[in-house]
Amino acid sequence: MAKITEETNGVNQFVIYDIELSTPDQQLLHPVMSNEQALANAKQILEGCFMGKKLLLHKFNKDATIDFSYPNDVLSVHNGVYLLRINNKKYKTLVRPADTTTNGVQDYTEVSEITNPYCYVVVDNRDNICQVAIQKKSSWGDPGTVRNVLMVNFNYQFQQQGIPLHMEISPKMRRSEIEEFCAKQCGENGDHIKQISFVLPNQKNIPFNQRISNMFKTPDEYMLELIRIMEITHAAKTFIKWVYKEDADMQGVDTVARQLATVLRVCRTTSYQLVVKFRDYGTYKCDDRVRAIFPMEEKLIRAFWNNWEELQFNQGEKYGLIAWCNQVLKKSEIYVNAKYC
Repeated sequence: MAKITEETNGVNQFVIYDIELSTPDQQLLHPVMSNEQALANAKQILEGCFMGKKLLLHKFNKDATIDFSYPNDVLSVHNGVYLLRINNKKYKTLVRPADTTTNGVQDYTEVSEITNPYCYVVVDNRDNICQVAIQKKSSWGDPGTVRNVLMVNFNYQFQQQGIPLHMEISPKMRRSEIEEFCAKQCGENGDHIKQISFVLPNQKNIPFNQRISNMFKTPDEYMLELIRIMEITHAAKTFIKWVYKEDADMQGVDTVARQLATVLRVCRTTSYQLVVKFRDYGTYKCDDRVRAIFPMEEKLIRAFWNNWEELQFNQGEKYGLIAWCNQVLKKSEIYVNAKYC
């Protein structure tokens, strides 16, 4: 097995999901065990799926036939924690010099190559725990895409093997208020606000009791000026965007976010929209449900992959991927399965 050898202190962001195993709604034609046996042995059945070096992960056509298989690797398995590398399948067009010329000028040709950009997945299947952490990676887009691939394929595998189990993978989420979320994300999680955008509708197009001029005794002069311009130009709405540098004063940024959040809460209408974009978290809508996302240093992945080594810190403290899983489990207690949020 290839090993990670390069030294890196990079930080990855992982989205946390709950895994729920239940009996399927429809009875299998040829089950190899009863529903009760499947539920009682669910942990061992799931563990058996990771015993090889590969997982059977496919992309299916609309008629349920297999389109292609995703390349992937089971990098390391230890004490009920599994480290996976799931590769996407993408085509990249390259332009290269050809062996010909036209009128003495070099010709070029386009070549399409298959690339396999990847993301890491950590499955925690220890006693009384069943959750998965999926790395946020541009090669896959939203981690929910990887979640769908895993869920569809595990259910396909259970069905093919006659195991009466159904897997549901749901994000861990919680309700939030924008002030608290921004402070936590930028403070404790070390994130950075990249931009704030706000949709301001023409006040003539919304109910009288939801207009800014009637809801605030001293509305912001800048907004009043925008409202006047929209009325003159008969615009339906205006879009305002603030873009911030890495070294921006977060206290000032937070003030803008809180003031705009107040507008939304007082006016209580979807005509106003407030969106904050973070460097690590991504897009957050005002007071929306937020996902459980936690950072993980690259060296934890490297150590777990290389013979499950723990990392030595000051005063003899040991820390590694399993310790990270323990911290995530504790910190995510304030989050719940998205189905119940």
